[in-house]
Amino acid sequence: MRARARLLLRERRIVGESGFADIVIWQLPNPLPGSSHGFKYRLAFVVDQLCVLRFDNETGKGDHKHIGADEVPYDFTTFGSTGDGFLERDRRMEPSVSTVTIGIAAMEDTKARMLRAFQGERQGAFISFATVELLWKVITPKRWEVLLALTGAGPIAIREVSRRVGRDVKSVHGDIQVLLKAGVVERADDGRILFPYNEIHVDFVLRAA
Repeated sequence: MRARARLLLRERRIVGESGFADIVIWQLPNPLPGSSHGFKYRLAFVVDQLCVLRFDNETGKGDHKHIGADEVPYDFTTFGSTGDGFLERDRRMEPSVSTVTIGIAAMEDTKARMLRAFQGERQGAFISFATVELLWKVITPKRWEVLLALTGAGPIAIREVSRRVGRDVKSVHGDIQVLLKAGVVERADDGRILFPYNEIHVDFVLRAA
């Protein structure tokens, strides 16, 4: 039986209303041509839906980073051992992930998951917010309804989301734009809205000041 690629980590770290880090790490049965390690990854920082910094590896190119329009090689050994950096997606390698954990996470938590993934340990899927205030600001009660309507639905048009939540198209469109800008949901190749998970697990603890 042919060995298959294994998804180790998929995480969106929301750092602001219009900025997020996108982290995806796969373990491959064989290194990609041009790479000396057994991973396929993309690590990117996105602002206002534009990728401003990306680390990744591609067949024949090896490990490289994109800074704006510039593309330069870099040393993966250093990157993989420190967990520093940020990429774009290769949708051909991204099957649906069943459950995503939404919660609050420090930068150290995200970095630790990346390092464990680069050691071959499966971590799962996460949408992590820097603060609880940011979570409530981005995912309001009405936007939770939108998110639940998208969960397990595959790519879906905004008008259909509006029908499912029983609200007018204009207000739902505004909520989806906020979720897109923050990186909580994404656009499918055909322009419809996609939340690629079948279940949501919410996990965070609130403590008194």
